[in-house]
Amino acid sequence: MRLGYARRTATQAALLVALLGLTLFVTGSGGALAAVIGAQAASGEPGVTVQIPVVLSLGADTADRMGFSLEITPNGAAPPLTGNTTNLSFLAQDVPSPGMVTPTKYTIRCAWLSFVDPPITGTVLLGYVRAKIPSTAQPGHNWTVHMVSVGASLGDFELTTDAGPDVLLSVPGGGEAGGAITVSITLASLGVNVSPTNWALDTVAPESAKSSWATGVAGYFTATNTGNIAEDFTISTGATSHGWQPALGSGHDQYVIAYGVGVSPYTTPPSYTPFTVGGALADSVVPSGIVRFDLRFTAPSADSAYDPGGESFTVSVGATATS
Repeated sequence: MRLGYARRTATQAALLVALLGLTLFVTGSGGALAAVIGAQAASGEPGVTVQIPVVLSLGADTADRMGFSLEITPNGAAPPLTGNTTNLSFLAQDVPSPGMVTPTKYTIRCAWLSFVDPPITGTVLLGYVRAKIPSTAQPGHNWTVHMVSVGASLGDFELTTDAGPDVLLSVPGGGEAGGAITVSITLASLGVNVSPTNWALDTVAPESAKSSWATGVAGYFTATNTGNIAEDFTISTGATSHGWQPALGSGHDQYVIAYGVGVSPYTTPPSYTPFTVGGALADSVVPSGIVRFDLRFTAPSADSAYDPGGESFTVSVGATATS
């Protein structure tokens, strides 16, 4: 009886050393045994205490004592558990409560110092590490649960024991694999700005044309996408102050307005496209993108209501979302 007591005390000491970070291998005629102790992922809302399962997997082997140490550390912007007012705790499940529990706010060590009777076989749920998620946590925040050290034994023999892989403790809503996922919603905004806003034609003879084009210049007018999505620019015009109507060909009280986008090196006039109530100026202009263009005006062949004060009309540049 005294000899048996001495052997159990020695094994108890070996297990405590293993919990401090050393790995012990003691073999007998039965050879080396193997075990895995690991945590499983868990999740919960901010301010809630969650339960992290800790499982011992033995396969065909057997153990009658075990121990583990784990720590929980924040990832990314997640707040540390050190801000909590309570320490971690452990709730045994398929085995008796451990004889030693040493908790802090983010670490815990548990060891079964007495022999478990009957011995354990297969896979058992040792219990739950209980941790409070900080109240300041946000959806998608997560923490790594890492097994620092593990140990298991059968009688006087220490099993070769592996730690399970790291898992995540997380707050639902931001993805729990590979870190937090942030989803942002941005409202689509359309906008276009044109500069300059005036073009003085002066006197133009009937059926004569005048353009804003100048040799070597990319374009007299600049249209800029001031929105936050790709845009198609449109261009349109309307009747003059005294009733001239836009048309595709010059006629009585009909004028022609056309746009053209030059080609580098801008040594020849652009190809002009007449437009009336609407036309396509440019497609797929990215945010902050610009389009430089020129205008060409052709006067009517005759005027029914001549006004010495002159005529005026408006050219409008608009934007639609690129499909």
